Amino acid sequence: MDHNHLFDIRKEHMHVHTTYVMEDPSGNKICEIRSSYKFIGSKATATYTDRYGKQVFLVMKGNWNDRAAHIMNESTGEPVARISRKRLTARHILFGQDTYNVTVAPGVDMALVAGLYICFDEKNND
Repeated sequence: MDHNHLFDIRKEHMHVHTTYVMEDPSGNKICEIRSSYKFIGSKATATYTDRYGKQVFLVMKGNWNDRAAHIMNESTGEPVARISRKRLTARHILFGQDTYNVTVAPGVDMALVAGLYICFDEKNND
């Protein structure tokens, strides 16, 4: 492992909706994650510019008990990733550690998906 610093996640406080940004090691914004209100469950939209200079919008929706989330490409409707959290496992009960299952579509940056879910989970647990 090369110990490459990929990005930092920072919460921005001067917004109506909960907003996180992912920044590269130089402090340049890679992605912005903004929550929105939903009656049941959770929703957030991530915005970033892909390697071709095109702005991409990913919509994350979670269920009411924070056990699963889906990430979809807003413009194409295609699934990007699915994340689920197992509860009531021995590891969770004894050590308070959760187990996550992550499925990522081919060609999707796994580090980006991990960062998006960290923001989504933090927002839901605030």
